[in-house]
Amino acid sequence: MDQNQVQTHVGPYVFSLFFKLNTRTVYRTLSRNLQVFFGGEACLLILLGILIKNQGSIGWFASVLFLGGFFFVLLILFIPKAVKSVSQRTLNEEIDGNLRLKAGYTLTFSFSEDEFEVSAENSWERLKYAECYGYLEDPEFLFIQPQKNYGYPLEKKNCDPDQLQFLKQKLVNRIR
Repeated sequence: MDQNQVQTHVGPYVFSLFFKLNTRTVYRTLSRNLQVFFGGEACLLILLGILIKNQGSIGWFASVLFLGGFFFVLLILFIPKAVKSVSQRTLNEEIDGNLRLKAGYTLTFSFSEDEFEVSAENSWERLKYAECYGYLEDPEFLFIQPQKNYGYPLEKKNCDPDQLQFLKQKLVNRIR
């Protein structure tokens, strides 16, 4: 592949896309694990309430166990919303704390057969495709990841389809 250049503007929108793509499995797993944990607690409390109620003693204690179990059921329903809220707050804090990102900047990519170069107004980096962690993509962007939690956004509309296919083949995707 001959060396060529592509430019992409980076701002809060692009950062939020990457953040959501990169953290979706982490937050989904966290949400699922919490739901399983609290589901187990709910079942345990409800079953203990049933056992105690069937023995005919301490009826008030059985009622407390039932209420505790149903509280955990409600908590299970609330967890996905809470995790999404925490994720959004984290994203907003990241954007608010980065003046350069809020102002926006342009990245210029130069691609060659075995490596690529990314440059901005005051920095540049040269990377080999094989050393990159992988890539994430959505309909608008291909995020080249030199490390697991870091990605360079490449706007797809600025690339021809052959170039995108070349990059996907060169970037060994370690993302599961």
